[in-house]
Parts: sequence; structure tokens; C-alpha cells
Amino acid sequence: RACEQYLTAVCELAADYHAFSELRQRRRDEHHRTELLELGPLIHNELGLSATAYAVANEGRRVIDCDRLSVLVASGNSCKLLAASGVSRVERRSGAARQLANVAELVRRTDEPAFYDDGECDALPPVAEAIAQHVEESHARHIGAIPLRAPALAHADHDGLSKKQRTRRQTQRPQF
Repeated sequence: RACEQYLTAVCELAADYHAFSELRQRRRDEHHRTELLELGPLIHNELGLSATAYAVANEGRRVIDCDRLSVLVASGNSCKLLAASGVSRVERRSGAARQLANVAELVRRTDEPAFYDDGECDALPPVAEAIAQHVEESHARHIGAIPLRAPALAHADHDGLSKKQRTRRQTQRPQF
């Protein structure tokens, strides 16, 4: 009889633990969702590209909970560092900034995200080598390089239209 009471008490404690654990997880999820919803208006306050990039870098760093968030933009065949969280001005000529731009160019060409985690990289060899060089320069332990595209341009290559047809479609005015 005592063993049965003991097991009942242990089961009740385990059930309470799991219920509270699930509640804590739901609260964390709700807090993260709220942060994401607040991020939109914060980064859309500014109209200039540079100011928006700094807002994305600084507010995005807080939302995704990382030490440093950098924003680069594709410019022709190269990528340019626009902003980095925690600094008011980026030095594009620094070795780390050049290596980061090189990583961004390669990730842009492959159009696949690349992640580095304490010595292990899941990217293709050229991207992995560029990330390794950036890690040597910056001493980063974790890196995520994710290419972003405008929604209209992201799906344009897959609909079977020529470049001229896509351009014409994007510039046509709606008929009313």
C-alpha cells in the first residue's frame, strides 16, 4: 500500500513538472512571437537603405538572440556590408568585413543558407573555405549566412518565362 501511494505521488509530481514545462515553453514562444511582431514597425520606421539596415541589424540581433548581426546587400556582382549590430559605423575595408562580403557573395551564388558551428560547416566546399577564412579573421564560433530575396524575384525563375517577359510582367501597370 505504501509503495502504491509513493508511486502515485511521484506520478503527480512528474505530471505537474511536464505541465509547467509546457506552460514555460508556450510563454517563451508567445514572447518570441511578440518580439517578431514588434520588429516589423521598428525596421519600417526608416526609409533609407542604410538606416533600415542598421535597424534590422540592431533590432534583429535582439530578436534572434545573437551576439552580432550583419546586413549585406548585393550590388552588381559583389556584396557590400551595410550595417552590423552594436556599431554606429562599419569599416568595410577591415579584413573581417571583406571576408564576410566574400562569404555573402558565395552564399548568394549558391542561393543556399550556410551554417558554421564550432568547426563544422554544412556548406559546399568553396563556401566552407570562405567561412573558415572569416572565422580565422573574426574568431566567430557560430555563423549563419542566409540569402534573402524579394518575394517577386524569388519565384520568377521558376515560372518558365524569359528574362524579358519577367521584366515586362514586373513593369506592367494593372488594368482597371
